Amino acid sequence: MSLEFDGKPYPDKLFLAVHNSGAYYTWDEKQKYFRHEKDAEKPIIPLPKVPPILKTQGGHPVIFSATGSHGLWASPGEHAYFRVPKLTDQNGYGYPWKTWNNIEIYHLGQGSLPLWMAFKGKWGNPKSNCMLWQKLDLCEYTEGPAGIIRTNKDFYCYS
Repeated sequence: MSLEFDGKPYPDKLFLAVHNSGAYYTWDEKQKYFRHEKDAEKPIIPLPKVPPILKTQGGHPVIFSATGSHGLWASPGEHAYFRVPKLTDQNGYGYPWKTWNNIEIYHLGQGSLPLWMAFKGKWGNPKSNCMLWQKLDLCEYTEGPAGIIRTNKDFYCYS
């Protein structure tokens, strides 16, 4: 998940990674939630239908991590992200990760960054068990998202 701030005390936009793609949400100040704006670039494998609203609780976005996967979703439940064969993510209300209680903000290009931020590989398992689905670039285990310092950013900071 990435947040974009535009000079206000609340985020203007939110990007939520969903396997090989993702979705952009825009903050609705009146309703106090994020509304689906558009999907990221269309991958070879169609992006699953994403929830139209991403709710907040206590001023924080509520997102759901898939069990045993790197998929992030805007609502709990079962989410099919590939139809044949049917591949789904399961998630729900588990233990909340209150990440905002231990946040460190780094400004790219200003000072030194921790070593882990320079990781240019993929987070997660190495690709394996791809025999049946190799032409679709679909495997039982796949690499997670790219490291934070990457060519394609979810949002750009213009200062």
